[in-house]
Amino acid sequence: MPKDTTSKKANSGETREEPIQKNEPPQQSTPPSGNFQDQLEKWADDFVASINYDRLALWKEIFFHPTATLTEQMKTPSLKRAAKDVFIASLPMLVVGLVGLALVFFYLFLLGTFAALLAPGMGLFVLAGMVIGAILLIILYFASPIIGWLLISVIQFVVAKLLGGKADFRTHSYMIGLASATENVGVSLFTIIGLVPCVGWIAQPIRVLVSIYGIYLNYKAVKVAHGFDTTRAAAVVVVPFVIGVAMVVAVVLAFYLGLFSLALLARRP
Repeated sequence: MPKDTTSKKANSGETREEPIQKNEPPQQSTPPSGNFQDQLEKWADDFVASINYDRLALWKEIFFHPTATLTEQMKTPSLKRAAKDVFIASLPMLVVGLVGLALVFFYLFLLGTFAALLAPGMGLFVLAGMVIGAILLIILYFASPIIGWLLISVIQFVVAKLLGGKADFRTHSYMIGLASATENVGVSLFTIIGLVPCVGWIAQPIRVLVSIYGIYLNYKAVKVAHGFDTTRAAAVVVVPFVIGVAMVVAVVLAFYLGLFSLALLARRP
């Protein structure tokens, strides 16, 4: 039979002291906070939710996740949709710029009125020309984002094709339009914030950073659209910029060389 050890311990009268356990409060583990990009994306989500515009949600995804979002959007290219995106994203900045445009109109109106007073016959034609010119200037002003997008798309498309690009013009332009719209909405936002007193000085450098990031988005759009490697995609973005700068420098040099030549001709007896 097995020995009854329990009864022996009870009869011996020995008592075993149990260690006293202190009731310490359980330690609460604080969840790790996300990195800066996660927090920034959360703020962007809150902003998008407050506006409640579906394309704004798309531009936000392109801003934070360009490769995956642009790859998905490549399946449904549309020139009409891209033009609309570029215009709507640039609209706040265009509205802010109306102040300067209004000053130009006021100056033209004064010139037309002054001409009408000096020469009533010809002045009316001048004033009518000023009005027509102002209307055309307004149309050109609001169409400038779309014109700029199409111009950049054409130049980059030519360079991309020379480097072996596979995308057609509609797909290429649509991808460039998405990148441009994403950049424009960010620049517009911080342009408006820059008008707020005591806060504008913070918004200005952020706007510059968003513009620089827009170049990266353009690079991503070209890379995804044509399936380029890093070198060829960067070349498509950089080459048109270099050509544009060279053209501006050439025009300025030609202008000053012309003035210099006229000055030399005027000195001759």
